[in-house]
Amino acid sequence: MRYERQVILSEVGSKGQQRLANARVLVVGAGGLGSPVLQYLVATGVGTIGICDNDRVSESNLHRQILFNESQIGSPKALAARDNLLNMNSECNTVIHNFSFSPANGSQLIQEYDIVVDCTDNFQTKFLIHDLCYLTKKKLVQASIYQFEGQLQVFDYTKISDKPCLRCLWPQVPSNNYIGNCAEAGVLGVTPGVLGTIQCNEVIKMILNLENIPQGVSLNIDLKTMTNRKIKWPRQEECPLCGTHAQIKTANDSLILEKFEVIEKNIFSEIIDLRQKPEVDPSMLDDTKDYLFICHKGIRSYKLVKKLRDMGLTNTYSLHGGDNVN
Repeated sequence: MRYERQVILSEVGSKGQQRLANARVLVVGAGGLGSPVLQYLVATGVGTIGICDNDRVSESNLHRQILFNESQIGSPKALAARDNLLNMNSECNTVIHNFSFSPANGSQLIQEYDIVVDCTDNFQTKFLIHDLCYLTKKKLVQASIYQFEGQLQVFDYTKISDKPCLRCLWPQVPSNNYIGNCAEAGVLGVTPGVLGTIQCNEVIKMILNLENIPQGVSLNIDLKTMTNRKIKWPRQEECPLCGTHAQIKTANDSLILEKFEVIEKNIFSEIIDLRQKPEVDPSMLDDTKDYLFICHKGIRSYKLVKKLRDMGLTNTYSLHGGDNVN
């Protein structure tokens, strides 16, 4: 029997294995973190696994993204991941979402799953995933890496709780250059492997109803010094997401970006500057794209987007606070 070594555990058993088979887990990002997460989810027998990634395999990925091999360089990651995972365990249903996670598709995608695993590498997408999990009442396991270090948080929004959310710690989305990404700062190949494996462990514990890392606690691991520490943060009444007067109630509200330069990674298909293009013809907007409108203070862009959304154009967004750099 494939799963006999884990079924004999009292914490798993045949009922636990059935819970694993019935679980639906979405993994956003099939890179360094996503590789071990996906492999262990499949090996453990999780029944339905969604893979959301629109990137392609490159040679520079291979030292840390151990799910892929040289013959797959240039292939879409989601498709390559599915092929390799099917060879590992054909009993699992792998669902491909070969697109970038965005405000336009995020809410609907998340609602198809029980648990979301954030394996992305930029702040905007991480905060968007977190906020949508809160708004749609889902469970989330989130990790980040930097060189030899990693950080992990677990959130359960399926029930009402007085526990803090991520916005209690970071009310606003940090700029992506706040901490360098792998391409800029470098990363030891094993670092995402360790953090991704811990992420998967927390997902499995969620499915089996075992105790997770407490919400409102970050587990920080330094693989160079082999030390770890836990950082706690309190719930904030003024939190823009879970506070008394919450401001974030939709995917659009989630993208509270204080500076224009933080918009990276093709989060939006097109950015339209109303200072340079004051007139916008709604009939010229493509409903398959996500549009971000900006102006000097964010007032004109907000009014325009409100008008467009009233017309049914929900793929339009306004930069909160505007861009007063120029």
